[in-house]
Amino acid sequence: MRGADALVSVSAAAGMQVCFANPGTTEMAMVDALTQTKKMRPVLALFEGVASGAADGYARIAGTPASVMLHLGPGLGNALANLHNARRGQSPVVCWVGDHTSWLRPFDPPLATDIEAIARGCAQWIKTTSSVEGLPADALEAIAGAYGPRAGVASLIIPADFQDQALPEGFELPGPEAGKPRPKPLDRALVERAVNLLRGAKNPLLLLGGPIGDEASLLTAAKVAEVVNGKLLFEQFPRCARRAPGLPAPDKLGYLPFQARSQLAPHDVIVLIGADDPVCVFGYAGETPRLAPPESQVVDPAGEGRDPLEALQAIAASLELPKTPSNVVQKAEHGDVTGHLQPDTLCRTLARLLPEGAILADDGITSTLALYPNLTGAAPHDYMSCKGNSIGFALPAATGAAIAAPGRRVVAYSGDGSALYTIQALWTQAREGLDVTNIICVNRKYAILQMELMRSGGSLEGAGKSLTEIGEPDTDFAAIAQGFGVPARVVRDVPSFSAALEESFRTPGPMLIAAQFG
Repeated sequence: MRGADALVSVSAAAGMQVCFANPGTTEMAMVDALTQTKKMRPVLALFEGVASGAADGYARIAGTPASVMLHLGPGLGNALANLHNARRGQSPVVCWVGDHTSWLRPFDPPLATDIEAIARGCAQWIKTTSSVEGLPADALEAIAGAYGPRAGVASLIIPADFQDQALPEGFELPGPEAGKPRPKPLDRALVERAVNLLRGAKNPLLLLGGPIGDEASLLTAAKVAEVVNGKLLFEQFPRCARRAPGLPAPDKLGYLPFQARSQLAPHDVIVLIGADDPVCVFGYAGETPRLAPPESQVVDPAGEGRDPLEALQAIAASLELPKTPSNVVQKAEHGDVTGHLQPDTLCRTLARLLPEGAILADDGITSTLALYPNLTGAAPHDYMSCKGNSIGFALPAATGAAIAAPGRRVVAYSGDGSALYTIQALWTQAREGLDVTNIICVNRKYAILQMELMRSGGSLEGAGKSLTEIGEPDTDFAAIAQGFGVPARVVRDVPSFSAALEESFRTPGPMLIAAQFG
């Protein structure tokens, strides 16, 4: 057994089932090990940012990490934007980065870089394997490092010679338990303080984020909020929120500071359940960094590196909760919509036609502002958004989610500017036969940049126009999709969009719908 065979074998035994890859020469032993062991599904991406985004989407739905196989420092660099999104979204992702052979590396070959320095920007756990005997244990340590205590990115850098070397005769592989999560025990004093603050607050708020968003945690949070006469709110970009009639449907914290401050202003106590202390996305003159009012008390009962779900359950155990919460939504009747396509009409139509069990990956702000509220009361679904704010998330995340949940329809909802960052995801969707409906909102501009440019006092003339508009020339998304093997439809009004959606939802495999706003 070679080092690469052991890497794959112990990782699979620890629960890793998929390897999203854009390999190069220094990863050939790992590629062969995937073939020889047959213990992990290999999925090729044409761009490293697609592989890392797919691993993020996979982890959000599967609850377990996938591996991302990358080629040296340049390959890792190409993956960084979506690794950043995975880190901010608290998604467990393991990067296997091939390096030059240990004996060549000191001679500074052309592709040599400081891989650990590149990884440090996004990874919470980094290690370079120093021997073939150490590789199996390093593989399991990487998985545990991705789980946390707080989930994120782990980068294992593996020289090519240690991948290809044989393990000593009689070598025993470590057990898979070494790759399991290692949560820190709760600080009971923090939990007790949160409970006391909730009991004494005039208007408390539970701000939800990170891994909090599944059905069980939402119901528990709703019961807690109800018994203390409080409110629930999601952070600005939820990692993965379960949405269905009969469940709570918390609003999201607003993107713009004045919106968020208005939402937080009434609350004298804010308890963070998996969420970060809310701060401005960008800083402008006259703003203060924190969005919570200065007089409010903000407390995180999980504290540093502890499980927020366990903290929520501990709070619940300290209160007399109702059996079922009353603050839940009912099924909404979404009527027919007519006219030209605009963000609101598009989102209302999607809400009406969304199939039960769907998964949505949303990476927009301006064109998708209407999406989350319109989906309230729609058919049961899971909603993922891009907390890291690095564009190019939706199409790869939808790709990974479709692999994590075969049989469920996945919808990628993206702006045209964002989609062009990782449009190669369409090829992987076609190759794997994934049930993904890719909706591209075509407004021919970086609308969020135009909004931010105006917020900063800039002009939409001159460079402000040429560097924020992308309609000269227009992008033919249908031609791009068809070139990648994905059928496409171009729609300009609600009836044609409805027809395209219904066609995609009843047809296996991927489709792209280019929604031209008028």
